[in-house]
Amino acid sequence: MTTDRAWRRALASLTRSDDELAARRQAEAVGRLGGTPVVDLPGRCRATLCGTLRSVTVEPAPASCHLEAELFDGSGTVRLRWIGRSAIPGVEPGRQLRVTGTVSRCDDGSKVIYNPAYELLPART
Repeated sequence: MTTDRAWRRALASLTRSDDELAARRQAEAVGRLGGTPVVDLPGRCRATLCGTLRSVTVEPAPASCHLEAELFDGSGTVRLRWIGRSAIPGVEPGRQLRVTGTVSRCDDGSKVIYNPAYELLPART
C-alpha cells in the first residue's frame, strides 16, 4: 500500500503544470513567512500577506495617481494600491513582499489593500 501511494504521488507531481508547481511552492513559502493565505481571507479584515508581485502599474488620475500591484501567494491574488504614489523603490514584478493592511472586497469580488505597510523580502525564501 505504501509503495502504491508513493507511486501515485510521484506520478501526480510529474503531471502537474509548471504553474501548479510554482503556486504550491509559493503557498509553502507563505506559511514559513507568517502570512495568511489569500484564499482564507474574509472581507474587511486586517491581515499580513506574503507573496510575489505579478504586475506593477501606475494609474494616472486627474487629481493624483496611484501605484497598483498584484500580489500572488499560491492560493490567490490581492491588489495592493498605494494612493498618491507613482513609484516605490523595490516594488517591481517578481519581487517578494510581506504586506499588512485591511483587506477590502471590490464590487467584482476581488480583494484589495489600500496603502499597505510593506517589507521587501529576499529573492528566495
